[in-house]
Amino acid sequence: MGPAYGKLSGTSLCLKPGEVFWAGRHDVGARISEFGAVVILAYHPKIAPILVYERYEGFGLKSAEPATLLLILIALVAFILLRLELLPKSK
Repeated sequence: MGPAYGKLSGTSLCLKPGEVFWAGRHDVGARISEFGAVVILAYHPKIAPILVYERYEGFGLKSAEPATLLLILIALVAFILLRLELLPKSK
């Protein structure tokens, strides 16, 4: 299997750190492109990232903070619940 540089939920991460960096960079570029497509093509109905963007552009950073915090908290709770669901059940 080769040397593993880290473990993530039982899956070996055998890539070199440079490859992981480039994959992450590619992913960030894809997310930026996806956001741009949503802003241009599907502005309505408004989704959470569009609301944050609209508040930031219209009223500044202070106005976008509450919506951003709510979005982060919802995502965090979803990840925690998913993680708890995936944990092995003790007998």
